Amino acid sequence: ARWQRAAGPDRKPQRKSVLRPAFLYSVKTRGGSPAANRARDQCRMMRRSRSAWIDRVMFLLLGLVVIATIGPALVGGVTLLDVNLLTRYQPFQALHGLNIVTTNICRGDTVDAVMPGLAQIRTELLHGHFPSWASSEVGGSPLAGVPSLGQFGPLALPYYLLPLWLAPAFVKLAEFGVAIGGMVAFLRRLRLSTASGVLAGIVFASSGFMLSWTNWP
Repeated sequence: ARWQRAAGPDRKPQRKSVLRPAFLYSVKTRGGSPAANRARDQCRMMRRSRSAWIDRVMFLLLGLVVIATIGPALVGGVTLLDVNLLTRYQPFQALHGLNIVTTNICRGDTVDAVMPGLAQIRTELLHGHFPSWASSEVGGSPLAGVPSLGQFGPLALPYYLLPLWLAPAFVKLAEFGVAIGGMVAFLRRLRLSTASGVLAGIVFASSGFMLSWTNWP
């Protein structure tokens, strides 16, 4: 009889544990006294203000990095291309002397293959021809018929809109935008702040790999 009373219909059923999605725990209801609600609102506003201040600092840092790295090339003071490598050959060496600072040995093809190929593609397209073949390279070679120069990629647009001595700087600026913007979007998906995404994007865009492949497709 004692067991029947314990397990009988008069006993209240135990509450079952229900697994709730994680985002429900981050939503706080406005319960409690008005003073507690005001304190909670003030804390939330302070966090937002601090986050906005950190975001502004990171965007300022991004601007400084762009100015320090490619700023002179963006305003036309220099060109973001190793044209000094041409002083290894005549007649450039006779005119300007040997003027080479070896910081990256994988740069030769950018001035004797990549940029000349893009220049020929641009010239032919502007004249209404599709340059599928380059006749000036040794015995001839494929040109726009293969995507090895990246000539039809979205980041190659400055090569068709700007002078060729100015375009590489804006191509690099577009690379910065894609790299940093993609990093911000990726980290925001992981619920990290915009400031952390900008900082991570700066580190990635200015890494050795990205810098060593400048001017390459």
